[in-house]
Amino acid sequence: MFLKNLIQNIDDTVSIDATIQNAVNLMSKNKLHHILIVDNKKAIGILTEKDIVNLYKNNINFHNLAVDYAKKELITLHSTRLAQYALTIMIDNNIRKIIVVNSDDEYLGCIEQEDIVYHFEKEIHSTDTSIEQLLNSSNTAIIIDENENLQYTLDTMDEHGITSLLISHKDKVVGIISESDVVRLAQQRTNRNIAIKIFMHSPIITIEASKNVSDMIDIMKNHNIRRVVVQTKSSNRYHILNSKDLTNNLKGNYAKFLELKLFDTRNTFNALSESIIELIDIDNEQVIYWTNSITKENFNINIDDVITNIIPKELWDSLLKKLLNDKVIFETIHIQKKYFQLKGSYGTLLNNKIIKLFLYDITKITNINNQLQKQNELQQKLLFEQQKMVQMGEMIGNIAHQWRQPLSTISVAASGMKVQKDFHTLSDDDFDTMTSTIITNVDYLSRTIDTFKNFLKEKKELKELILEQRIENTLIIVDTSLKNNYIELINNIDYEKQTPMTMFLGELDQVIINIINNAKDALVENNISSPWIEINLLIENNKAIITIEDNAGGIPHNILDKIFEEYFTTKHASNGTGLGLYMSHKIIKESFDGKLYAINSTHGAKFFIELPLKK
Repeated sequence: MFLKNLIQNIDDTVSIDATIQNAVNLMSKNKLHHILIVDNKKAIGILTEKDIVNLYKNNINFHNLAVDYAKKELITLHSTRLAQYALTIMIDNNIRKIIVVNSDDEYLGCIEQEDIVYHFEKEIHSTDTSIEQLLNSSNTAIIIDENENLQYTLDTMDEHGITSLLISHKDKVVGIISESDVVRLAQQRTNRNIAIKIFMHSPIITIEASKNVSDMIDIMKNHNIRRVVVQTKSSNRYHILNSKDLTNNLKGNYAKFLELKLFDTRNTFNALSESIIELIDIDNEQVIYWTNSITKENFNINIDDVITNIIPKELWDSLLKKLLNDKVIFETIHIQKKYFQLKGSYGTLLNNKIIKLFLYDITKITNINNQLQKQNELQQKLLFEQQKMVQMGEMIGNIAHQWRQPLSTISVAASGMKVQKDFHTLSDDDFDTMTSTIITNVDYLSRTIDTFKNFLKEKKELKELILEQRIENTLIIVDTSLKNNYIELINNIDYEKQTPMTMFLGELDQVIINIINNAKDALVENNISSPWIEINLLIENNKAIITIEDNAGGIPHNILDKIFEEYFTTKHASNGTGLGLYMSHKIIKESFDGKLYAINSTHGAKFFIELPLKK
């Protein structure tokens, strides 16, 4: 049955400017157990009998506004929700009333526990549960003497958190007083020093513990009461049973009902630091029916809100799809300007589809990680630039080496022309030959400076280039430096082949130069006779493999696995930074998704650069 079918047409609302006295008057007139404060047709607060008892007990001025003392955190359900769903909400949130609203959140009515109990009456009848099964310490009656005054009665009810008391005369129970009675007394501003025996109900309505729950419901309905008194003959103890005890028993045994829950008890959840949200899947929308305390602090949500009030619909649709498929999900999500680690679980409870979400706030950790990542990226950029500066110094040396011979040739040609001119022996043929020599060498100087300039000024941008051409340009840069050290470069690259690759400008060049410069230094330091460096390119299995080998004797085995570590170097501090091979390894791995490693061959060190090619 829908909740809209359980709503009773009663006057139970006051306006926002109503006083406490106005509320109490209406409660007494219509025999209500609550009053709703309504503004623009929407419920904004509720006062219950218990609230009135506390206000009366504490001598609060009843001319004050009712809204100032009303409970504002209301649990509302749409009128199209089922009674069974409302029962779950009542039990899970330990409440006795459900506020029902329409699609515009306008107040329609309030459903009491008794309404739910009577709705499930047939189910209760079918269980034939005995009243004795409902008796426990929580509903054991508190008894006071009839000569105690009203103030003492109010204090006792407040101290024990109960809604009714039994009254005794000479140790014999003779009457009962409830919150409803106190509301009537509060309305009349009754003197709280008067003995309670003046106000109690007597005789009390009792039922034997051996009777069934169905008998108890019949008595409550016939006498229009909310509670009955049970006396156990075996212990001579009294219990007061009300609609709450019946509600807890609707599914038979309340302990078993709780065991059907997907996770732990609500008290445990409230102690956790992570947000927990329980959803029920109703009519293709996922509705919140319980949250723990921290969730209410972190998110502006209410019971019966849809989950998309917290998680954007597009993201939620994606999460729900995974939940339906996998039943359990673990995701990191970004919502409401925060990062959360989300654990979700999907299951069933009392034929309802239930979703439980755990949201752990990882915003601080994520922000710290992001900051560290940015700092690391900056550090890597600085390391890259530092290595670039080291190479720039080496490049300037190479430029000097490569310019020395052409400049000498130009100088000789120009001087020869001048001498021949002075002695009038400069023929046209000699003039043409010498000027041609000068122009050729100037052109060589120009191309050389362009090559170095392009290497030093290339921006880090992706381009599709020809691998063989990049290697050729790189070898031009180191050629003169190797010749000046009498090192033979064995170049086995087939430049007629054209292997296209998408790469960052300058990065592969930097790696090859680093490896060749290290080989050159090793050959010079070890005073190798007939030194050589050999470079090869092999294309196989959809990858390019560049090998660079020398005959310097190899790398000591105890450091072979350390050569790519940051700041590791075997050179003197004035000659090495320990960044060359580290940056080379990082470039090949991160920019090319490739591999850079080294072995010792029969001649010396052999480096392998493996670069995956596009399929």
